[in-house]
Amino acid sequence: MTNVWNAEAPVEDDADDWRRRPGDPPALDLPTDLPRGSGTPGPAVHTAPLRLGPGTAALLADLARAEHTTPFVVALAGYQVFLAHLTGQRDIVVGAVPPGGTGGREPLRVVLDGAPTFREAVRRSRQAVREATGPVGRTPAGPCAAGTPSPFQVSFHYGAAGPHLDRAPCALADLGTVLHEEDGEPAGWIECRADLFLESTAVRLAAMLRHLLGQVAEAPDVPVFALSVLPPDERERILHGLHPYERPAIGYTTMAQPFEEQVRRTPDAVALIGDTGSLTYAQLNARANRLARALRAAGARPGAFVAVSMERSLDLMVALFAVAKSGAAYVPIDPDLPDARTAFMLDDSEPVAVLVDGRTRHRVPAGPWLVLAVDEDFLQWAGQSARDLPDEPGNHLIHMLYTSGTTGRPKAVAYPVDGALADIFWLQRNYPYRPGDTAILKTSYGFDVSIWEIFWPLYHGSRIAICPPGAHRDPARLRDLVDQYQVTAMFMVPSMMQPFYDRTKPGSCPSLRWVFCGGEPVTPRVRDGFHERFGAALVNCCGPTELGCVAETVLPAEPDAPVVIGLPPTHRRVYLLDERLEPVPIGVPGELFVGGEVGIAQSYHRRPGLTAERFLADPNGLPGGRMYRTGDLCRYRADGVLEHLGRIGRQVKIRGMRVELAEIEAVFAEHEDVARCVVTLVPGHDGEIAAFVAPAEGHSITVRDLVAHAGRLLPAHMVPPTVLAVERIPVFVNEKTDVGALLGLLRQAAGTAPVVEPRNAIEAKVAAVYADVLGRRSVSVTEGFFALGGHSLLAFSVIEACGEAFGLELSAKDLLSALSAREFAGLIAGRIADGGGAT
Repeated sequence: MTNVWNAEAPVEDDADDWRRRPGDPPALDLPTDLPRGSGTPGPAVHTAPLRLGPGTAALLADLARAEHTTPFVVALAGYQVFLAHLTGQRDIVVGAVPPGGTGGREPLRVVLDGAPTFREAVRRSRQAVREATGPVGRTPAGPCAAGTPSPFQVSFHYGAAGPHLDRAPCALADLGTVLHEEDGEPAGWIECRADLFLESTAVRLAAMLRHLLGQVAEAPDVPVFALSVLPPDERERILHGLHPYERPAIGYTTMAQPFEEQVRRTPDAVALIGDTGSLTYAQLNARANRLARALRAAGARPGAFVAVSMERSLDLMVALFAVAKSGAAYVPIDPDLPDARTAFMLDDSEPVAVLVDGRTRHRVPAGPWLVLAVDEDFLQWAGQSARDLPDEPGNHLIHMLYTSGTTGRPKAVAYPVDGALADIFWLQRNYPYRPGDTAILKTSYGFDVSIWEIFWPLYHGSRIAICPPGAHRDPARLRDLVDQYQVTAMFMVPSMMQPFYDRTKPGSCPSLRWVFCGGEPVTPRVRDGFHERFGAALVNCCGPTELGCVAETVLPAEPDAPVVIGLPPTHRRVYLLDERLEPVPIGVPGELFVGGEVGIAQSYHRRPGLTAERFLADPNGLPGGRMYRTGDLCRYRADGVLEHLGRIGRQVKIRGMRVELAEIEAVFAEHEDVARCVVTLVPGHDGEIAAFVAPAEGHSITVRDLVAHAGRLLPAHMVPPTVLAVERIPVFVNEKTDVGALLGLLRQAAGTAPVVEPRNAIEAKVAAVYADVLGRRSVSVTEGFFALGGHSLLAFSVIEACGEAFGLELSAKDLLSALSAREFAGLIAGRIADGGGAT
């Protein structure tokens, strides 16, 4: 299942090849309101007045005299510092007409690296002006002209007032500032392109520049990035006015209590339905109550854990509700996890009991925990009372979910009941379930969003259809289940969305009303493809395991609209902060932090250091409040809607599952043959990751051994489909990993791998299907589908295409068992020979 390329991929010794150097500064990432290209660029601009005031003007003039420079240079330095604050970039180029120059606009470049004071920034700007106007200066750029695109992204004009000074001297730049002397004080305006910025943004930018210039004038020896561009009233509006906070009224201590209320309202309504039968509300409640009492006898209560390792079924739902009723938290353990990972999770969580079924019982190692098979051992608790258990006071945990960590071992997130209920109550207000509706349980109960499928529908008289094990990966089967049970709401990760709608026609699944998606970013292609086929609303939900739902919105059927993550629930305090934990302006990227009185995980289990790193005191909330550092980069739109810009650091999503690349690296590095490992995403390959391993001194690497080692410790989705052994890991001059060079080696290795041609028509057809599904020109018949970068979602495309081509009923098991395209072709040939199909 892994590309086995050994150390025939040397790293060149030529420093020019593998130690790269920076080039010209990148374009500035200005906080525009509208996508570039969404309007017609032209001379139309928004302007906002800018007046500094006599106190600021006098102080800036004093600084100019003290530094033996001009007001132009001081004002330019202030503008460049302002741009650095807005963009988060430190290499700033401004088009301006400096005194003593040729009269044309020239690029004035300043690098504000380190921690410069404003006085130092003035000196750097002065040097930039000298270089531009001196005999060895850069070639001046021509002035802006109406109807001609500006050669500069940002402009600066400083000159005397007069009739020659028009209202927009460089309107074709994205953003410009104009200052002149008016009544002895610098005054003017900010101007920005109307096809990129709203008029209200121009007003905000002018207020922020005025505020920043006032600060640097009063404190020129304070580091400029220790200052804020936000005026106090704007800071308060962003922190508390954009999204007013409201503490939710929960009123329950377990996830089972709202269900118990619904049982009393509709005891005979169907709660669960699936291939093996159905349960009414009263039947589910009675079974869960009996099992809960058996768990209580084993020590299950608030503060304790019960592990659950079961296939998706009616019995799984009984088990989860029983744990909730007992007051304990459930610890999901997927039956497909490697034995070593299962053992670690059990040892780490120390459950009082492990709930299994007949198919998974053999996977649970011996230990101090009680093991109960819900489908086989039920007679042990059949005599228990079917009445609801008495309440246990306190804020209980709903579950403890193990997610990818950075140390080579997973970390466990302990999440409280009140947060889960607050999210469900909020979602119910916006996307209500009603009696007669049907949800489908298809998400792994080890995935945090599964609580929406497990609990939410049963609070409101709806029923839940149980998706059979494995069927959630088969888009065609899932489509049929939606129609069979008339499903009205379901959850899907975006990477599953496209294979699902590729197998449906426009107007399919008419029963669907809501489709919730999350776990990874929704692309415009996924959104637009969904709306082409379904009449349901597509709801984008965002939030990590540690928090739950942080923001949600319905994505409209507007192909040109940006994909946003929406607005936060009112029980969330949402902050976008800079590296000093200060709020960033509207439109400026910042790290997402989330606070509030409910809805924040309790901790990382037995990881106090990591808990302290990610769960911080909330300086903007109530005394004693906490906030969680998400590692997500977001920005506010002018209307307060959140846009997700990506991850900070090296955490990625693979088919909706959170993965720390550092965890994979740590597992590979544990092997005695490995000196260093780097894991990275492969661009353009739908979330595929690749591992690069360098050998320890005196050792050689056998990639198959490394893959087997990783497979014993990591879930299947975290084992890289491509592993490349290299002589050493290339680095830049600053010793940071040169990922670009590694990806270049990967392309070289892929280009030199021999292609073994098909021997017959069946092999040729299978190879052609592989290539088509994987988006390749050709494939070698000696390579396996998964080794070539395929995954479970694409596998059904191969099964479907080959089944149609050869007139056979093929299964995922058939494809999984074939280690190469040739083996799969051989299996097909055997079926045909047995009379199962036709060539």
